[in-house]
Amino acid sequence: TRGTGAVDLQVKRSTATMIGSGNYSVVAGGRNNTASQNLAAVSGGYGNVADAVAANIGGGKNNSVSSAATYSTISGGYQAKADKYAQFVRAAGKFSTQGDAQSSDFVLRASTTNATATEMFLDGSAAKLVLANDTTWAYMILIVARRSDSDGESAAWIFEGCIDRGV
Repeated sequence: TRGTGAVDLQVKRSTATMIGSGNYSVVAGGRNNTASQNLAAVSGGYGNVADAVAANIGGGKNNSVSSAATYSTISGGYQAKADKYAQFVRAAGKFSTQGDAQSSDFVLRASTTNATATEMFLDGSAAKLVLANDTTWAYMILIVARRSDSDGESAAWIFEGCIDRGV
Protein backbone atom coordinates (compact mmCIF):
# COMPACT_ATOMS: atom_id res chain seq x y z
CA THR A 1 0.00 0.00 0.00
CA ARG A 2 1.05 3.58 -0.51
CA GLY A 3 2.48 5.41 2.47
CA THR A 4 0.81 8.39 4.08
CA GLY A 5 1.23 11.38 1.77
CA ALA A 6 3.12 9.28 -0.79
CA VAL A 7 2.97 10.08 -4.51
CA ASP A 8 3.39 7.43 -7.21
CA LEU A 9 3.06 8.53 -10.83
CA GLN A 10 4.55 5.53 -12.62
CA VAL A 11 1.95 3.82 -14.78
CA LYS A 12 3.50 0.36 -15.10
CA ARG A 13 4.87 -2.04 -12.46
CA SER A 14 5.47 -5.79 -12.36
CA THR A 15 4.33 -6.28 -8.76
CA ALA A 16 2.02 -4.42 -6.40
CA THR A 17 4.94 -3.60 -4.06
CA MET A 18 6.71 -1.46 -6.68
CA ILE A 19 5.22 1.80 -5.38
CA GLY A 20 5.91 4.70 -3.07
CA SER A 21 5.15 2.79 0.12
CA GLY A 22 7.13 4.94 2.56
CA ASN A 23 5.38 7.86 4.22
CA TYR A 24 5.84 11.01 2.11
CA SER A 25 7.82 9.05 -0.48
CA VAL A 26 7.72 9.79 -4.21
CA VAL A 27 7.98 7.72 -7.38
CA ALA A 28 7.73 10.37 -10.09
CA GLY A 29 7.72 8.09 -13.11
CA GLY A 30 9.45 5.31 -14.94
CA ARG A 31 8.64 1.65 -14.50
CA ASN A 32 9.07 -0.95 -11.73
CA ASN A 33 10.48 1.56 -9.25
CA THR A 34 10.11 1.41 -5.46
CA ALA A 35 10.44 4.04 -2.73
CA SER A 36 9.84 1.93 0.37
CA GLN A 37 11.03 4.13 3.21
CA ASN A 38 9.85 7.46 4.62
CA LEU A 39 10.87 10.49 2.54
CA ALA A 40 12.51 8.30 -0.15
CA ALA A 41 12.28 9.34 -3.80
CA VAL A 42 12.82 7.79 -7.24
CA SER A 43 12.54 10.31 -10.06
CA GLY A 44 12.19 7.76 -12.84
CA GLY A 45 14.02 5.06 -14.72
CA TYR A 46 13.56 1.31 -14.47
CA GLY A 47 13.88 -1.13 -11.58
CA ASN A 48 15.27 1.37 -9.06
CA VAL A 49 14.81 0.74 -5.32
CA ALA A 50 15.15 3.44 -2.64
CA ASP A 51 14.98 1.42 0.60
CA ALA A 52 16.46 3.93 3.07
CA VAL A 53 15.02 6.92 4.89
CA ALA A 54 15.39 10.10 2.79
CA ALA A 55 17.16 8.21 -0.03
CA ASN A 56 17.07 9.57 -3.56
CA ILE A 57 17.57 7.94 -6.97
CA GLY A 58 17.58 10.31 -9.92
CA GLY A 59 16.82 7.67 -12.53
CA GLY A 60 18.68 5.11 -14.59
CA LYS A 61 18.27 1.37 -14.36
CA ASN A 62 18.60 -1.23 -11.59
CA ASN A 63 20.06 1.10 -8.97
CA SER A 64 19.49 0.49 -5.26
CA VAL A 65 19.88 2.24 -1.94
CA SER A 66 19.97 -0.27 0.94
CA SER A 67 18.24 0.32 4.26
CA ALA A 68 21.55 1.19 6.01
CA ALA A 69 22.24 4.05 3.59
CA THR A 70 20.08 6.78 5.15
CA TYR A 71 20.32 10.14 3.31
CA SER A 72 22.09 8.55 0.30
CA THR A 73 21.76 9.62 -3.32
CA ILE A 74 22.29 7.78 -6.58
CA SER A 75 22.41 10.38 -9.32
CA GLY A 76 21.48 7.82 -11.95
CA GLY A 77 23.27 5.41 -14.21
CA TYR A 78 23.18 1.65 -14.26
CA GLN A 79 23.71 -0.90 -11.45
CA ALA A 80 24.76 1.62 -8.77
CA LYS A 81 24.51 0.60 -5.12
CA ALA A 82 24.49 2.84 -2.05
CA ASP A 83 25.01 0.90 1.18
CA LYS A 84 26.65 3.49 3.46
CA TYR A 85 25.31 6.52 5.33
CA ALA A 86 24.90 9.64 3.14
CA GLN A 87 26.75 8.06 0.19
CA PHE A 88 26.62 9.79 -3.21
CA VAL A 89 26.95 7.26 -6.05
CA ARG A 90 27.10 7.01 -9.82
CA ALA A 91 27.79 3.97 -12.00
CA ALA A 92 27.74 2.87 -15.63
CA GLY A 93 27.41 -0.89 -15.24
CA LYS A 94 29.05 -3.67 -13.26
CA PHE A 95 31.69 -6.36 -13.54
CA SER A 96 29.82 -9.14 -11.73
CA THR A 97 27.72 -7.67 -8.90
CA GLN A 98 25.80 -4.44 -8.45
CA GLY A 99 28.05 -1.66 -7.15
CA ASP A 100 31.41 -3.25 -8.03
CA ALA A 101 32.22 -0.60 -10.69
CA GLN A 102 31.11 2.78 -9.41
CA SER A 103 32.23 6.10 -8.01
CA SER A 104 31.18 7.29 -4.55
CA ASP A 105 31.59 10.47 -2.53
CA PHE A 106 31.53 10.56 1.27
CA VAL A 107 31.71 13.30 3.89
CA LEU A 108 33.26 12.26 7.21
CA ARG A 109 33.55 14.62 10.14
CA ALA A 110 34.94 14.94 13.65
CA SER A 111 35.71 17.60 16.19
CA THR A 112 38.62 17.62 18.63
CA THR A 113 40.05 20.00 21.21
CA ASN A 114 43.67 18.81 21.10
CA ALA A 115 46.34 17.36 18.78
CA THR A 116 45.37 13.73 19.47
CA ALA A 117 44.41 11.68 16.42
CA THR A 118 40.61 11.50 16.21
CA GLU A 119 38.48 9.03 14.26
CA MET A 120 36.06 10.56 11.77
CA PHE A 121 32.56 9.21 11.07
CA LEU A 122 30.04 9.50 8.25
CA ASP A 123 27.38 10.82 10.64
CA GLY A 124 29.81 12.62 12.96
CA SER A 125 29.50 10.07 15.78
CA ALA A 126 29.12 6.36 14.93
CA ALA A 127 28.73 5.43 11.23
CA LYS A 128 32.08 4.08 10.04
CA LEU A 129 33.27 3.88 6.45
CA VAL A 130 34.08 0.16 6.18
CA LEU A 131 35.32 -1.40 2.96
CA ALA A 132 33.66 -4.65 1.96
CA ASN A 133 35.80 -7.80 1.79
CA ASP A 134 37.62 -8.48 -1.47
CA THR A 135 37.39 -4.89 -2.77
CA THR A 136 39.90 -2.36 -4.03
CA TRP A 137 39.31 1.38 -3.77
CA ALA A 138 41.19 4.29 -5.31
CA TYR A 139 40.75 7.35 -3.13
CA MET A 140 41.27 11.07 -2.93
CA ILE A 141 40.84 12.51 0.55
CA LEU A 142 40.49 16.22 1.19
CA ILE A 143 40.89 17.18 4.85
CA VAL A 144 40.09 20.65 6.13
CA ALA A 145 40.97 21.73 9.67
CA ARG A 146 39.98 24.90 11.43
CA ARG A 147 40.70 26.11 14.93
CA SER A 148 37.61 27.45 16.60
CA ASP A 149 39.53 29.03 19.49
CA SER A 150 41.76 31.20 17.29
CA ASP A 151 40.95 33.61 14.47
CA GLY A 152 42.09 32.65 10.99
CA GLU A 153 44.00 29.44 11.70
CA SER A 154 43.05 26.84 9.09
CA ALA A 155 44.75 24.22 6.94
CA ALA A 156 43.92 21.68 4.23
CA TRP A 157 45.57 18.49 2.99
CA ILE A 158 45.00 16.13 0.04
CA PHE A 159 45.85 12.42 0.12
CA GLU A 160 45.55 10.06 -2.84
CA GLY A 161 46.16 6.37 -3.15
CA CYS A 162 44.77 2.88 -3.38
CA ILE A 163 43.57 0.53 -0.65
CA ASP A 164 42.81 -3.16 -1.00
CA ARG A 165 40.83 -5.24 1.45
CA GLY A 166 41.25 -8.97 0.94
CA VAL A 167 38.84 -11.67 2.06
